[in-house]
This record gives sequence, C-alpha cells and structure tokens, in this order.
Amino acid sequence: MNKEESSLTAKDLSYVEDIFNWNINCYNAFLHFSNLLEDKQAVDIVQKIATSHKENCDKCLKLFK
Repeated sequence: MNKEESSLTAKDLSYVEDIFNWNINCYNAFLHFSNLLEDKQAVDIVQKIATSHKENCDKCLKLFK
C-alpha cells in the first residue's frame, strides 16, 4: 500500500459515520425550514447553512472513494 493511501479503522469509520449523520440531519432540517420561511433574507441564510452541511457530507463521502 502506498504511503499516500491510508486505511481507516473501525473507530475512524464510526466517527465519519457520526459526522455524516449529524450533517445530513442538519442539512435536511435546515432545508425543510427554509421552505417554511417567507422572509427572503432568512431563506437565503438558512439555505447557506444547509449548503454548508451538505458540503460536509460530501467531504465525508470522499473519504470512502
């Protein structure tokens, strides 16, 4: 195995899974609440937060590729 490649332990995988789950739950919640808001500025802020959580999910998934 190349030095640049590293394997994740079961504990590492558990941490990544937890981080992913926290972020996907937050993403879904903020996305849901953004659809309930009427104030355009509030919607933009909540959608930015949702996007940030989605990006964190994408980073977690890249660890498995």
